[in-house]
Amino acid sequence: MKTLFCLVFLLFSSILFAQNGAKNEKELAQSFLKILQTRNQQDLRAISAPTELYPLFVEIFKDKTQEEIQGILANDKNSLPNKLQKIFQHFSVLEINNEQIALQKIGKPEELYLVAPNYYQIPVQVSLQNTIDTIFLEAYKHKKRWYLIDFTSPQTIALQNILKKHAKYSIEQYKEMLKNYWEKKEYSSLLSIIEKLNLLDVEDAETLYYAGMAHKATGDTTKAHNLFQRAYALSNNQPPDPPLAFELFEFYVNISYYTDAYSFGEICLDQDYQLTSVIPKILDLMEKEKKTYVQEGSKLRDNPYIYENYKRILDKTYSKIETLPPQDKIKIFIWKAELLIEVEKWLEAKEYLTKAISIEPENFNLLYELAWLENETQNYTKALEYAQKGYKIKKDPEILAEMAFSKKNINDFKGAIADYNTLFAMGDEFITARKLKNRGDCYKMLKDNKLACADYKKAMQMGENDEEMQNWLKKNCK
Repeated sequence: MKTLFCLVFLLFSSILFAQNGAKNEKELAQSFLKILQTRNQQDLRAISAPTELYPLFVEIFKDKTQEEIQGILANDKNSLPNKLQKIFQHFSVLEINNEQIALQKIGKPEELYLVAPNYYQIPVQVSLQNTIDTIFLEAYKHKKRWYLIDFTSPQTIALQNILKKHAKYSIEQYKEMLKNYWEKKEYSSLLSIIEKLNLLDVEDAETLYYAGMAHKATGDTTKAHNLFQRAYALSNNQPPDPPLAFELFEFYVNISYYTDAYSFGEICLDQDYQLTSVIPKILDLMEKEKKTYVQEGSKLRDNPYIYENYKRILDKTYSKIETLPPQDKIKIFIWKAELLIEVEKWLEAKEYLTKAISIEPENFNLLYELAWLENETQNYTKALEYAQKGYKIKKDPEILAEMAFSKKNINDFKGAIADYNTLFAMGDEFITARKLKNRGDCYKMLKDNKLACADYKKAMQMGENDEEMQNWLKKNCK
């Protein structure tokens, strides 16, 4: 092998401080701190006294093939210089070329640090778990030297602490790079920085968040969600930052996990984060939950947990309403009105529906709700106005019933009878005891006792028990 091997310096624990025994722990630490400040490579060699392996490797292996190298190590190790023998008591060479030396650890696993003269990219911790693990001591493009230091020795605790402090600086630099790569959408570069932080034993919510976002951007949503959940697990039950809360919110919305989706969504609401995305999704989720858990004909207030949950969320969304597009505003107005109707606060509910109809005057559902609500509050003329407008938009039996009821109560009895006749012709399912009673009332007011009796009798058969109707029926109908 004629190419020059990379400059590699290895020092194992038995050699590291052998030439340096006179220096105590404090002196080593002070010396190393000075080196980190000056970045002087000669000083590092002076205090760590590394065994310079490059000339020895050149001397022994420069003309040898890989197979010949392995043969020497296997069969003629004692012929090697003493320094190399000591190294190979602990390692066997897997590969040597002009880019790297690959060594395999032999015997008891230990914790080691790789340290390079480019101090702002170190230390890199390597844990050797078993005898088949491999350490690759790779030279950088500019042939920067490497040193192998054993930190299992008590002598080196102060030196280790300094390295840890310096590692903190490295971590800060890497995190700045994370943000830059994220802004530039350079996801592969971002993930490579994540790998470096992993080697520095960094696992915090911010790092995991960026890793998750990179995987999400490249389509690996499963891995992204796992990383987001790990990031949240590090928060010790404290609310996560809004960007992480938003990702968790979206995840739980997608799987209809209502409780957690609301919880993370509310964090975003509280922090004004991604409101135009969070609010419509949280409203749709509420609608989906209502259809799933609230039976038709029952009330939200029958489930206090859901009712109070919705009330709290809607109070928060309403406070942000000016930031929203018209359709989302309408949804919030309708939800607010619905909760008020649940507790029979008709006038307050009407205020919200009136705000909604001012945004979209031709909205059929709003016209129907307002017609019904105005009838409930005995504002029959206004109810008729909404009902007639809605019926022009859609020939719907429910709004027709509101229109007939309004006409009955403003003494337009013929108009009410005509509407009830049209309604009943739409299908038997629209004929109810109360509607028959209402039509009977109109016939009674028009002195058509025969038709009034017919409607009242049928209404009673269907369960209508209005006392005034029953008394009139007994007196006037055979």
